[in-house]
This record gives sequence, C-alpha cells and structure tokens, in this order.
Amino acid sequence: TQARAELAGLRKLEALLQPGEQFAIGEHAAYLHCGQGILKSKAGEALVGKFRMATTRNLATTLKLHALAQERS
Repeated sequence: TQARAELAGLRKLEALLQPGEQFAIGEHAAYLHCGQGILKSKAGEALVGKFRMATTRNLATTLKLHALAQERS
C-alpha cells in the first residue's frame, strides 16, 4: 500500500540520527526517540517536515497513556 511505501521511504532518516537517538519502523508507524528533544534533532526535523500529519508525544505523555491503557486492561 501507499502507507507502507511511505514508511519504507523513511529509512533514509537513519543517516540523520545523532547519538542518543533511536529510530524504528513498524508495520503501521515509525517511531523516533530524540534523546535531546525533537527540536534539536535533525531526524526529527526531517520527519515532522515531511509528514505534516505526524503525531508527536513526549515521554511524560507516553507514560501517562501507557498507565491509562494498563488500568483499562
């Protein structure tokens, strides 16, 4: 599908990773961890710039969402 092709095209972002950053591509989404924050990340800038509909979450929000999901299961 087009979405999978777009995700596969993100592999080029790996060349922009800086120390402390991690990048993974899943079946339905790409994940980028920016150790120094997304505003200081070349990969983050490229990712958000390419996909205007990208969703970002900081670690505190992610942990809260995880806790809520655990409470409901």
